[in-house]
Amino acid sequence: MVDGGTIPTPVFVQEYLETAWSRSRIADKVRKTNFKGILKIPYEISSSDAVIHTEGSEAPAEEELLTGSVLVTPKMIKKWISVSDEIIATHNDSAEFLRYVYDELTFRIVKKLDEEIAAQVMAASSPFVASVDVASVDATTILQGLALLSDEANNPTVVMNKNVFFNSFMGLLDTTQRPIYEVLLDNEKKPQYYLNGCEVVFDNENFKSSPEGGDPIALVGDFNGVVANFPNGNDVSILYDPYTSSKEDKNDVVAKLFVGVGVVKPASFALIGLEAGG
Repeated sequence: MVDGGTIPTPVFVQEYLETAWSRSRIADKVRKTNFKGILKIPYEISSSDAVIHTEGSEAPAEEELLTGSVLVTPKMIKKWISVSDEIIATHNDSAEFLRYVYDELTFRIVKKLDEEIAAQVMAASSPFVASVDVASVDATTILQGLALLSDEANNPTVVMNKNVFFNSFMGLLDTTQRPIYEVLLDNEKKPQYYLNGCEVVFDNENFKSSPEGGDPIALVGDFNGVVANFPNGNDVSILYDPYTSSKEDKNDVVAKLFVGVGVVKPASFALIGLEAGG
């Protein structure tokens, strides 16, 4: 770690970069592309249905297809930290130190991307995101959102504040007096939560811990309806700069990811809110 430019990447560090998406709860669910520049993606607004054609009868009407397009403009997500010369010179295990720095930076970048995807979806409107308001949280709250999704939304996920999940949803029962939630263990033996059969992802940035009337409670939908375009590749880029802050005896480690996010499939999401006064 004495030369400028990209930090040498030992095998274990490269594994952190390659598996960063496995630590994501949202970005790993979206469709990924690697086109340079601004990406224009068409989507179907409406179309006519297929019909049964009896042999010898008049030809069916031509399909009526109406399309639109979404512009996906990339932005830079960045996180950096400065490391003093003393830490580099005196650290007993440089490999472990590198592991910590890379892990922290990549985690923060991927976490920000997760939050940005959720924010982009929440900011989208019809025909991509439907809205439903409820008077209060009950066993049907998530179901009301699911009912608004298209038939192609096959893998719905629920995004909400962690506090709301544990304090408002975990105690709910269905009409047969069974819990509407389920807790499973993932491959790392960590708990994974489900509501009404849908995976739950926590987002404390876009959702309040104590929502009031007019606030969103949860986002429900299939993130296959989102495209994330990475013009410079999917890996988080990490640069080591020993020059800029050298007068302060510091070395800057900068992580960044160039990515654009767009909601491209109609009726893929529903935003559940709390009614005013709810």
